[in-house]
Amino acid sequence: MEGDIGEISYFYVWEGVGVRKSVRFFLMRATGGDVSQHDHEMEEVRWFPLDEAPATASYRSEREVLEKAAAALRSG
Repeated sequence: MEGDIGEISYFYVWEGVGVRKSVRFFLMRATGGDVSQHDHEMEEVRWFPLDEAPATASYRSEREVLEKAAAALRSG
């Protein structure tokens, strides 16, 4: 399966201003490239084994998206 696997929203404060952010996740197929060539918004980008990925998430909403991706990959 490849496609939309969900959205999470959260709130944080940046330089004294409240910011609401929504992030939509997509399950995609890797076709090449180098994960070290990511943009400034990410501190780190790396691959994880499918069964280990949910445990690496900092927040429940992120774990839920990773669990949904794992389920889609196992069934698809």
